[in-house]
Amino acid sequence: MSNSTGVEANAVPWRRIRAALPAVALIAAGYSVGAGITAIMHSLAATTLGFRGTFAMALAPMALLPFISRWLVEPDRFTLAAAAPEHPLPVFGAVAPAFRGRLAVVAALAFAVSIITGPANSFLFLYAQNVVRLSGVATATMVGAAGVLGLVGLLAGRWLADHWGRRPTAALAMVAISLFCVIAYSDSRLGLIIGYSLGVFAAATFAPAAGALANELFPTSIRASVAGWQTAAGVLGAVTGLLAFGAAVDISNRFRLAALVTFVPPTCAALLFWRVPETKNREPEDLWPDTP
Repeated sequence: MSNSTGVEANAVPWRRIRAALPAVALIAAGYSVGAGITAIMHSLAATTLGFRGTFAMALAPMALLPFISRWLVEPDRFTLAAAAPEHPLPVFGAVAPAFRGRLAVVAALAFAVSIITGPANSFLFLYAQNVVRLSGVATATMVGAAGVLGLVGLLAGRWLADHWGRRPTAALAMVAISLFCVIAYSDSRLGLIIGYSLGVFAAATFAPAAGALANELFPTSIRASVAGWQTAAGVLGAVTGLLAFGAAVDISNRFRLAALVTFVPPTCAALLFWRVPETKNREPEDLWPDTP
């Protein structure tokens, strides 16, 4: 390992690396809170806001970005990399050959998870209102209760990722997400409430472990590029899931069958977690081959 990498390992103690996992959980919580607020407002004021008003709500938090940006600081690894005497020529989306295998695994997992979560989230409120006839108040209550379970899931995911491991926690949570999404679309109100609530719990458990694993597998210099490819794979997966789910509903006219056909096969991708090293209790530098 190069001298600069050794300096990084000494400059960043393990306790700081472990502290990154709660940060991943907090970021996931922020996404969940925002999505929950939007879902509740849509359920209670759909006739007033409409879909245009719901989408326009996203503009309000953007006004806070200039103030929030003042609190953000770059990590030590970025500071050390920026101070290096030599810098490779930046290339959009470039990932070194040594990390492309890991990138392929991370992208494939993002694709598979999004096949499930894309249609599961997108069709849920349409299904709740038009199929099982759940009222707006009941839907808002369900979302609020699921938010509490989501917080519990984040805490559980953080603990399991640190004590059990990133890979088994993320793999089991991914399978659980699929199972609970199938239950949510089981053509009953009770199934919707139970499946949605436990699905939020499983997704929250998944987020800290999968997020930490994806970040710890790659050095700072290419982590942003990896995140871009991961996001692109997720978008493609969500579109694939939406098309498959919609086609299955059109053919069978049954949401339950569409859920089985769309949500179950991607769970096989959970085995891919064992194609990358476990990062629990390991310095990230130990997982990276020599880099420029």
